[in-house]
Amino acid sequence: MGSSYVLQSIILLAVAAIVTMLCVPFAKWVAKKTDAIDYPAARRVNAKPIPRLGGLAMFLGMVAALLALAMGIFVLGWETPFGRHEVLDDVSYFWLGVSVLIIFAVGLADDIKSLNPKVKFLGQLVAGGVAAAAGLLLTGIQFPGNVYVNFGWWAYPITVIYLVAFANIINLIDGLDGLASGISAISALAIMILSLIVGQMAAAFLCAALIGACLGFLRYNFNPASIFMGDCGALTLGFTLGVVSLLAVAKSTIIIALFVPIVSAGIPVIDTAAAIIRRIRGHRPIDEADKGHLHHRLLEAGYSQRTTVLIMWAWTAALAVCGLLMVFMQGWLRWTMVVLALALSVFVVVRFKVLRPVRVHGYDNAPAQVAGGDGGADAEEAAPVSPSAADGQSHDTASEE
Repeated sequence: MGSSYVLQSIILLAVAAIVTMLCVPFAKWVAKKTDAIDYPAARRVNAKPIPRLGGLAMFLGMVAALLALAMGIFVLGWETPFGRHEVLDDVSYFWLGVSVLIIFAVGLADDIKSLNPKVKFLGQLVAGGVAAAAGLLLTGIQFPGNVYVNFGWWAYPITVIYLVAFANIINLIDGLDGLASGISAISALAIMILSLIVGQMAAAFLCAALIGACLGFLRYNFNPASIFMGDCGALTLGFTLGVVSLLAVAKSTIIIALFVPIVSAGIPVIDTAAAIIRRIRGHRPIDEADKGHLHHRLLEAGYSQRTTVLIMWAWTAALAVCGLLMVFMQGWLRWTMVVLALALSVFVVVRFKVLRPVRVHGYDNAPAQVAGGDGGADAEEAAPVSPSAADGQSHDTASEE
């Protein structure tokens, strides 16, 4: 890991954070002009109208960081990460950028116009398809004992499903002020550390831009939030995390490197799985919204919203550390990290009864005209790949309790 690359990553992070903060007032103005507002309603607990286009500011922050990278390369003489031998030679970074632009546009359109669920899901599939066609593929998995399973042409649908699922699990967890931003930043930090260590600089720089956007947005999104990120933020964050996770492990000689992004995103993954189990146990449709998510259970246990968010950030950080140690440790130490991560997660799930069915909260009576949500009110209309579709409560529960 060269010190110059670490410094460059910090510069990109700072640019993304500053530009995101500067663009939030603009995002609020656009939200008011387009009526992309979360109004108080039966399915939300925010007591006052909150604009939900924070993802626009985050997207502009990430674009600014990439422009700063281009300036560093062409003006300051930085070594380009896109020409290094560690980077996948057959990936089109232009089309990879187009795929992120598509997912952002899908989220933005949904925040403003409330897309039909099928149209929204189709847009996510198109974004994933463009990324896969650009050459970013999960081509196979290597198991212990040097057993490698090549996915062949299945790599294309598997990659699309992976990216769409990542987009939706972040949308699902976006249920309290600052929760999704913090979890995304911590997960991206873990992926950036892995990328710097294994020399995948393109992934490291993209992670830096994502982290900066999240931190800049937290200035306005931590409780009490004055703006929500919306689907344009949650879907873009999740999709970009999926992209950088695949870039980080490209041509990696580390067998379980993919554990880092998956374990780091353990909270939304666990929450999604628990929601499915909970609804099956309660004989409810798996795409039906409820208030049985991890953050709901913590709030019910008496924790304040801020404390709940900090607990979930700390849990994410612990899982991220375990994920990194799983990769770089050997033998029994590696399995110790696996056991610790599982034990911590099982304890939280059991302690707060996340699998317990919950009563439906009268959602059928919610005003039908309520627009969008921070991955929220309409999150049930998202991709059926994840119950985030049904519950990205994003501010069905934020700033609310």
